[in-house]
Amino acid sequence: MLEDPRRRHRARQIVEVVEGLLRAAILFRRIEDLYRRDRLHFEDLRRFVDDRGESVLFNLKEQCHNLFRRKGLYQVSEKEEFFDLAVGSIFHEGMKVREDLYQLQVYRPRFLALEHKEAQNQEPLSPTERDYLRQFKNILERANRGLREGLKEIRLLLADSLQQLRDLLRDHAPNDLLSRFLLEHEALVARVYGNGGLRMLLAGMFEGGLFEACRLAGRSYSESSYYTLAAKAYRRALTLRPSDKETRLLYILHRGLGHFYASHYTGALSAFRQALRIVGSAPLPPLFARVRECCLLMLRERRGERIAQGAQRVIAQLDALQAAPPVSLPRPEPSSLTSLPS
Repeated sequence: MLEDPRRRHRARQIVEVVEGLLRAAILFRRIEDLYRRDRLHFEDLRRFVDDRGESVLFNLKEQCHNLFRRKGLYQVSEKEEFFDLAVGSIFHEGMKVREDLYQLQVYRPRFLALEHKEAQNQEPLSPTERDYLRQFKNILERANRGLREGLKEIRLLLADSLQQLRDLLRDHAPNDLLSRFLLEHEALVARVYGNGGLRMLLAGMFEGGLFEACRLAGRSYSESSYYTLAAKAYRRALTLRPSDKETRLLYILHRGLGHFYASHYTGALSAFRQALRIVGSAPLPPLFARVRECCLLMLRERRGERIAQGAQRVIAQLDALQAAPPVSLPRPEPSSLTSLPS
């Protein structure tokens, strides 16, 4: 796993870039749909692109610049430089589209009103005013053409960037937060890459594809003490390889730990006993040290004779196989999960 705080921060930033591009692609599809139906308004671009730091594209552009332009601790690859260039180009094309749309939405109605008055001879115009009208007409025609061509250019750049993203994901496959993000946001991935998009991306990242990603995410959740989420990841991996004994063991252990921190001690003890049956003999995996500490805590809390006897039996089985090394008392499972926990 990535332990250095600076590397962990960079790992989070990579995830934010991935999410930003996916959300930008979805927003742009809506913008194109509104344009085709002649219902696109300036306000519809607010979430997509702006110059105040409140839009997806602005933040994505800034994140890419911070990650892929600053030399120093990390070596920036040529792929990352091209990705940064593509994102920057999308942003600037978006700003031009924004300006063109503003002109069409704000100035075109006023121009059409003046043109109508002239056609109806309601208010005779001076030669200078007629010249202004001709200039305004040219400006609006350029804006209309620029809007159409700008949207096309953004569509092509986004398609290229989404292709480049697959290479970027492959290079950053060891980043466990990426696997966690992609698994948690499978629906978002599907909206961009279509059904099966998650498997396609993960197949490019890992030799073992979805199975390997689930295992990596499970280990990451476990190290962050998110045992219920770890169990969920291992359970999904197990559906892909039901005969994998190690994955089954990890699933059951984390399911038991999740039950324990939810104060469901009966379910925890049942899972711990099942895990011991799978192991069978020493040496025990390191996670059993945490199991032993959980059982000791059950004894201390005096939750009833049945729970106490069950905890004692698990401890006795562990001691009979191989005494687990002493570890610090288990930390309580966090009550809530942020989008990108450490």
